[in-house]
Parts: sequence; structure tokens; C-alpha cells
Amino acid sequence: MHRLPTVLMASAVLLGLLGCTKSKFDKFPDAAPAERQLAEKLWADYAQAILDPVFGKDPLVAARFFSRQVLLQVDEAEFVKRLQNFAKRRAALEGIQVKGLKSTPDGLLLVLDSKAGEAGLPVVKEGEAMRFSEITASTGDWNSPAKALPASAAEPSLLSVKVLLRDETADVGERLRAAVALAQSRERGVIVASQKTVQNPVVRLGLGLARVKLDGFDESFLKNFPTDAEGLRALQRADGAIFEEMITKVSNMGAMVEDPPANEVMFRVAAGAPPEMRGRMGRALYDMAELGPHRFANAFKNLVKDPKTDPALAVYAEEFRQRKQAPKLEAFLRKFTSSEGGPEEQKLCRSILGWLQKIR
Repeated sequence: MHRLPTVLMASAVLLGLLGCTKSKFDKFPDAAPAERQLAEKLWADYAQAILDPVFGKDPLVAARFFSRQVLLQVDEAEFVKRLQNFAKRRAALEGIQVKGLKSTPDGLLLVLDSKAGEAGLPVVKEGEAMRFSEITASTGDWNSPAKALPASAAEPSLLSVKVLLRDETADVGERLRAAVALAQSRERGVIVASQKTVQNPVVRLGLGLARVKLDGFDESFLKNFPTDAEGLRALQRADGAIFEEMITKVSNMGAMVEDPPANEVMFRVAAGAPPEMRGRMGRALYDMAELGPHRFANAFKNLVKDPKTDPALAVYAEEFRQRKQAPKLEAFLRKFTSSEGGPEEQKLCRSILGWLQKIR
């Protein structure tokens, strides 16, 4: 019987031990190959993003790699700090490799291998992409096992609002609500910057409303407000409650804001209203006339060619007939047809009074 040399036997034992070295994640089955590919892409894109110079100027560019639950629950300052600290570890990042994707009772784990050892990063599939579902392991804290954040019914965080606002592929209604949610004084800079970059007209209008809620006025809100049926319907579909708030703002501004002429904007919005919105626009125009009768008269003068066929006056007339009177508007008009106002003003006021008499 031949004996192996001692050195060869020792080598064989060592190789056997190495071959039997087990990962603490081996007890879990591998996830589907397609899911692993998505996870590998997630890590590759994430590592590239946080090492990119753009990240230094805008850390939130990396937010797209995290799940909705992470963005809903994590404080923005903590989120940015963790990402920035992780990005400083360039050498460690470049040495990390994807070892596998495991399916565990708690969800998917992206297994990474590095000089510091193995780590399991909880991930979740959202749509057609994989996302990190927690914030500690995904930013380099591998001291303890990581678990995905549980679903939360909490109000959206400002972090989630900002990330959603950037996402041109997200639901328009969600982005509109995110835009309006920025109506906080400390976020004015974010609103102004976003107005220059957001492309969707409905979402841009939401940013304008946020400015109006903060400052009482925003020029872009008035200039970009839809005055056609298709645009008004799109706005209402996105969020009915916000649409109502916007119409109220336009009506109120119409009674007060002269530059740009908000009264004329309200007239054009009413004129372009689809049939199902005529009643709402009639109320908005009526309210504007009662709050600022002189602004109603000015818009009448500048826009109305024939009271009998004017579409804005038609929707006003429907509301006027239901109310049977317009006390503040009529009082203003009578005042200027008697003792006040020049010849032109008196002529205009008599014309409007005459029209009101005809539509009663």
C-alpha cells in the first residue's frame, strides 16, 4: 500500500477544508436567475452612482435604488449622511462582489462578498426593478443581520416626496400630491428649483400651487393654468381635491391679482370648461365677481365681444339664474352708473347691468 507524502496529505486536507467552507447564507435557496440579474444590476448601478461626481453635489440621485418603504420612513438627513459616509469608502466599494441572491422567509437577500466578509442586503422587487428595502446594510453597516423595513401607514416623509417628484415615470396624481406637499417655507428652494426641471404640466402646476400656498401668488400658476377642456380634465383626473383647491385659488386671485390679469385667466378657464365642469366654473366666476366686482367688469370689457354668445358669460349666467341676484356686483355697477366713474366706465357698467337684467 502506497502512502502519500505528508506534504501532499496536508495539502489535500487544506483543500478539503476550503472546499467545505460554508456561507451562513447557504441554508437558503437561490432566488430565480431573472431576479438575481436584477439584483446584480441594482448593486452595479448603485455602486457606480455613489462614486459618480454628480452624487457629491446631489446625494438624492441615489434614492432611486431604495424601496418606497425606505423613502417613506427614513429621515432625509440620516439618509444622506449614511450614503455620503458609504461613498467615502471607495476602496472597499470597488472590492465588493455579488455572491448570490437568496430567498429567505423574510424576503430576498442580496449576498455580497468583500475583504471584510459576507453581508446580506435585503432587497425587494418593485415594478421591473430591484430596490434595497432597508438603509443600514445597504450603506455598509454589516455588524448585525439586516431586515427589510415593515410596511408603514405613516404620512409620507419629505424624502419620499422629493424622490417621487423627480420620477417622471411615476403616477401623475402621486407626483402632483408630492408637489403640493412641498408647501413648507423651508422647502421653497426645492420648489423653485423643481419648477425649472419638472416636465409634466400637471406636476408643474402643483408646484405653482405650493408657491401660492406659501406666498399667496405665483406667476407660473396663472400663466400655465389650463384653459381648454382636455387640460382641465387631465388636472381633475390627477387629483379631484387638488383641482378644486386650484379653481378656488384662481377665482380668489381673479378678484385681486392684476399682473398677470388673473381675472382674465378665470374667464378663459370658464370659457374652456367641458360640459361636466360648467356648474363648477359658473360658481367660481360668480364668486370672483362678488369678491372683486371691478375685476369682473374689467375682464368683461377686455374679453367679451358679444354677451349673447360669450362662453364664459354663459356659465356665469347659469349660476346667476340659480342665485337670482348678485348683490355685490350689482351694487358696484349701480354706483358707477350714477355718481361715480367717467363716461366709459358708466357705459360699461350700464351694459353689464342690462345684460344681467336679460338673463334673470
